[in-house]
Amino acid sequence: MILGRGVLWAMVLLCSDHAAVAYELVAPRPGAVVPAGAVLVEVKHCPEPQGTVILNGVAQTPRWSRGSPKGRWSAWINASPSAATQLRLNLDCGVGPQAVVSAFAVRPDARSAVLEVGDRVAKNFMAKNPARKLPWDWVDAVFLHGLAQFAEARALGPTSPTGAATAFWEYIAQFQGHVARKGYPDIDRADRCPSALSGLALLRHNGDEAGLPGIQAVADYVRYAPRLRNGALNHQGYKNILAFFWPESIWVDSLMMYGLFAVQWGVHTHDHGLRDFGLDQQRIFANALLDGPTGLYRHSYNVKTGRRKSSGAVFWLRGNAWVAASLVDMIELTPLEHPWREELIHVLRIHLAGYMPWRMGNGMWDTLITEPGGNYSELSGSVLAAYAMAKAARLGLVEASYRQKAWETMRSAAGRLSRTTAGHSVPEISWSTMPYQYLGYKMIPRQSDLGYGVGSLLLLAGELSRGGQQ
Repeated sequence: MILGRGVLWAMVLLCSDHAAVAYELVAPRPGAVVPAGAVLVEVKHCPEPQGTVILNGVAQTPRWSRGSPKGRWSAWINASPSAATQLRLNLDCGVGPQAVVSAFAVRPDARSAVLEVGDRVAKNFMAKNPARKLPWDWVDAVFLHGLAQFAEARALGPTSPTGAATAFWEYIAQFQGHVARKGYPDIDRADRCPSALSGLALLRHNGDEAGLPGIQAVADYVRYAPRLRNGALNHQGYKNILAFFWPESIWVDSLMMYGLFAVQWGVHTHDHGLRDFGLDQQRIFANALLDGPTGLYRHSYNVKTGRRKSSGAVFWLRGNAWVAASLVDMIELTPLEHPWREELIHVLRIHLAGYMPWRMGNGMWDTLITEPGGNYSELSGSVLAAYAMAKAARLGLVEASYRQKAWETMRSAAGRLSRTTAGHSVPEISWSTMPYQYLGYKMIPRQSDLGYGVGSLLLLAGELSRGGQQ
């Protein structure tokens, strides 16, 4: 963690008679910004927390719940607005009482709080990753997509003047313009498509055509790429070396990578055929990958052999969240009279309900959804799924309680962010993932500030800033 000069209130104070602290505070991190109300307290490396929890000098009585992985515990406590809230833990986790103190900010207005969180994570990513150095690929494409959606939301409401998001749009324009001048890679597979989403957002926002050549290249690929016999596109294409290992297969990732763009560009250009091709991908993927008993999706499907991967009780969180986020975005763009609209809403409701039995006490999900506590909490998939829930509730597609759950996930995520000199760092993002069996997903490491994780958090922050139940 890097703290800004003079930010003394954001420091962790460690007080102990022992040489090492046996447990660590996961949330709220020093310098975190959270909305007033319920605040998550989470610790790790603790067999079972015993001791005191004091918030601004007042003793609390937390109800601890076991988290993921083992040794993690979490509890929710209420916090009133304060720019300098202090939490002091004095817990015995097996080596005697040890104290940890964290100072963080509790904002009175929930909308302002999530906008501040979004601003900080966006600025931190932008400072570390100049726009001209981003590749045209899915990892950072999801960041740019989330940034564009957040910038649109940032301009709404009396507390957000239109100019507040200017730097975000400029960053997107720099990226799109630089790649257009430098040249595009071959658009030959799904992962080369989502960078066009931010170019389209830029075009819609102010008519900026910096990303138009990339948009047209991706549109041509989606229109003319060979179809598998079920009507989908081969996720790895036919030139990528990975196509040798996963031939003629569809992956849930593709719904976000090329499916969403097909719908958005089809709507923008009044190309109903392209729009319906994108919508039909949801039907194709649900038919091949949706597990009826759970409402969750398998990662991939080999069209030639008819085999799914993974199998058993293995449901990858972020892959499922790609489905949820892309599906709710597509439904928003589907005309009320469209013959597939009700079918897509039905799939969405089944799918979102599938997450709820497995949600952990800290407001997150395990990287393998149906094993809460068996592996690790994963931030990118959790906030992306929460985005779909929050938006579906706002659009009236599901019950309002889903938006409340999304707020809890946002509160949990916001408390985990670490203060940097440029903003806030986003932790606990699982690395790039292939279709595996059980052990493969467990072994994927987590990193901080990966583009798709930051972008997913921006999607949720932007959606929650649009109002609704907290």
